[in-house]
Amino acid sequence: MRSSYLPLILGLTLFVATRADRSPAASKGVPLVREGAPAARIVLADSPSPQAVRAAQVFQAFIERISGASIPITLESAARPGPKVLIGRSRAVDGLGVTVPSGFTHEMKEEGYVIRTDGDSLVLAGNEERMYQGTLYAVYDALETLGCRWFFPGPFGEVIPKNQTLVFPMTDREERPSFRFRNIWYSGWMPVNEEDARWFGEWSERNRLNSLSALSLPGDGSVVRLVPPDKYFDSHPEVFAVGKTGEREREMVCPTEPEAVRIAAETIKTHFRENPEAISFGFGPPDGNPRCYCPRCEAAIQGFTGKGFGDPSLSDLWFIFANRVAEEVYREFPDRWILTNGYANRV
Repeated sequence: MRSSYLPLILGLTLFVATRADRSPAASKGVPLVREGAPAARIVLADSPSPQAVRAAQVFQAFIERISGASIPITLESAARPGPKVLIGRSRAVDGLGVTVPSGFTHEMKEEGYVIRTDGDSLVLAGNEERMYQGTLYAVYDALETLGCRWFFPGPFGEVIPKNQTLVFPMTDREERPSFRFRNIWYSGWMPVNEEDARWFGEWSERNRLNSLSALSLPGDGSVVRLVPPDKYFDSHPEVFAVGKTGEREREMVCPTEPEAVRIAAETIKTHFRENPEAISFGFGPPDGNPRCYCPRCEAAIQGFTGKGFGDPSLSDLWFIFANRVAEEVYREFPDRWILTNGYANRV
């Protein structure tokens, strides 16, 4: 997830060489706690964002668990001289010349955060636009630097070191994710109570997974969004899959039918035209091993089976269909996302 290392190493060398005379902390790091007593303050903007406030509370709580010291939180207009942890964007962060990732486009490449020490200041700030949680992720990254780990959800998977003196090491780095979408799903087959769900949410956040709530996801059977049967089944029966006995099935498309591609692409483009803020459109076949038995689809099957059930794999047919739809949508909306799933007979 880190950006290029070499420029950072060279920049850090220059940083130490040119700033070593600014304060004693410059050669060691930013002191946070000394022998169980706070040595720094957490500083927020005078009008902090809700995410920055929460990130400050998280940092404060974990530092207290590590050291026993509760670092005070203050607004920048009331801040006093001395070591400080600047969380989120503020005038103080801007004054240090720190460029914090910002902005949002449908390409979703602006996510990121910075962790930087400057004299006796530690900056933890990131992009907070839309669903981005850059400032919160910067705090959890910093806590990992201090030894915290979250290997599994809940207290069982948590490692919190004990240390009554904490100094944050000299740092100058920016983090950008290699993957825009980072999440996993608790299967519906696994019982999950409210406590499990809360622990999983906390664990996901601490490991910098991201929320998919702003995305249109490919749930089972969502393929009917592309060619709604109530609208097209009678007038365009050829776009629907042929069943084993030759009847057309309302819940599945024929993936080799050109008209199915055209209608599906137009459905998605209409959705994006009517919802300019929409990032993605997701669709997936019904659960199980969906299949079209028309001669064209049967001839296109590669001959290998999926998941040991004996039915042929639909991977090639389905993903070629999805790509054809995506290519058509791309002509008008090159910055949007088409999501589908690899599951059952499509892996």
